[in-house]
Amino acid sequence: MVEAHGEWTRGGVDRYMSAQFRFPDGRTARLTCSLLSAWLVRASARVDGSEGRVGILNPVMPQLFHRLRVVSPAGRRTEQVAGAGTYDCQLRAFVAAVRDGAPIPTGPADSIANMRVIEAVYAAAGRLA
Repeated sequence: MVEAHGEWTRGGVDRYMSAQFRFPDGRTARLTCSLLSAWLVRASARVDGSEGRVGILNPVMPQLFHRLRVVSPAGRRTEQVAGAGTYDCQLRAFVAAVRDGAPIPTGPADSIANMRVIEAVYAAAGRLA
């Protein structure tokens, strides 16, 4: 992690957080999230690579206003990817694990790794969770 900045309510709730990351192989990432926004819902992601860029509008609810914008040397295109909402997918995976004993897509090690990153962001922003 390179740096992080957060803002909290008087009650201690994190209302805004931004973080910049640098990975050992040189890649970088930036994350911004907020509970206080002029937008009712605004969720997006962008990936820049050596051969182009992909912008994703609403990656968490693909059933609502979802689209991908691909920009590459070959040109620009917009695509929509059909599919169920992420909560539907989570529920199906949970039911399959409970009813059929199917493996879950992400196990405890992923959860622990995610919490370590979240704690590192809080610490870099000056507030340990």
